[in-house]
Amino acid sequence: MKKLLALAVLIAAIAATALVPVSASGDTSTYRYCPNGTNNPRYCTVIKVTVCVVHDLRGLKTAPASSLLRRHDCRLGKVTLRKIKHAKKGRIVSQSAAPFSIHIQGFKVNVVVAK
Repeated sequence: MKKLLALAVLIAAIAATALVPVSASGDTSTYRYCPNGTNNPRYCTVIKVTVCVVHDLRGLKTAPASSLLRRHDCRLGKVTLRKIKHAKKGRIVSQSAAPFSIHIQGFKVNVVVAK
């Protein structure tokens, strides 16, 4: 809940142009918050934000999918086995979050695996 509240405050601050983007590398973005629009570094605070970017997991097995999610600050959630004729056994056929969607750090992605 704290992370969700912090993300909401961050989005509101970005919308109010109180945060100035400094750099973005990978899934981590750095912002500088300067109150009252001042640009004096003495009064500014640097904020680092890490987000979860969900990639397309379909066709992968669960172990590579889990490591891919961890690399992008996500987690593998519930794994459901389902009998599917057109898919290879042990491969992910669907996921709960859309590919390349952005969520808070540690977001759980549920998957369905063919059995």
